[in-house]
Amino acid sequence: MSTISFIKSYNPTLNSDTPVNSQLKPNAISSKDRVAASVIDPNIDHRKPIDNTLMFPYRCICKLRSTFSTIVEDGTGDGTGVLVAPNVVLTAAHVIHHPTLGLANTIEVVPGLNRTDLPFGSMISTNYRYPGKWTEKFDQEFDFGLVVLSQSIGNNIGYVGYAAVPDDKFGEISPVTIVGYPNDLPSKKDPLAGMIQYEHMDNIMNVTPVIIEYNIDTAGGQSGSPILALINGEIYIVGIHNNGTNENYGRNENSGTRIIPKVMDWINQWKQV
Repeated sequence: MSTISFIKSYNPTLNSDTPVNSQLKPNAISSKDRVAASVIDPNIDHRKPIDNTLMFPYRCICKLRSTFSTIVEDGTGDGTGVLVAPNVVLTAAHVIHHPTLGLANTIEVVPGLNRTDLPFGSMISTNYRYPGKWTEKFDQEFDFGLVVLSQSIGNNIGYVGYAAVPDDKFGEISPVTIVGYPNDLPSKKDPLAGMIQYEHMDNIMNVTPVIIEYNIDTAGGQSGSPILALINGEIYIVGIHNNGTNENYGRNENSGTRIIPKVMDWINQWKQV
């Protein structure tokens, strides 16, 4: 019988010294993800805003802003990530190394960003890791990576565990939830677009050896968002959202890269480097 392999979450009690409570002006973080995603039904958007990002796991989910040398629009790109260790953020590889813009010069990481409130401050990183095969063909199988921080903020606010779920177990963990920072809500022209966490839960539609497909509504800015599942009463990341419908892969669903044992091994090894 197949079993689920997992690394557990760390969910500490916040103390009064943890929050930084700094402020961010609207539009200070731009909202331009470089890989499209989709609201499945254009008549109904199921994403709901998270009002309290101090709660677990929302405080571990991070707004990412990548700055590139190639100037396209304002030379920045948005994404989402999630703390998986005290100083390590899991995200999509294309947030770190974009197929056309190249390697990010810097990535700003804002855990639990809630509109203009940065409850745990902001960190800048130039330390990234991603599969070498990602830059060969930019294949979705390898569209995941890590941003390493100089501060171990996860010791104070926690981090989210991750699990490698066998094919025959996905029926037991569905539905799944994606939480991230879309750049189309409250609306594309709203100055707070891309600065509010949203979530949507729905069933898994299909699983391939390396990809999870679902009808969960997403948009630009949510690349790198964790695909979360409840397993034995605890929250785990089972994949990384990184692609939308009508993309190069010819799918009608949004999709992400599965955390399979090989991916789990890579993450575990990279965290130690």
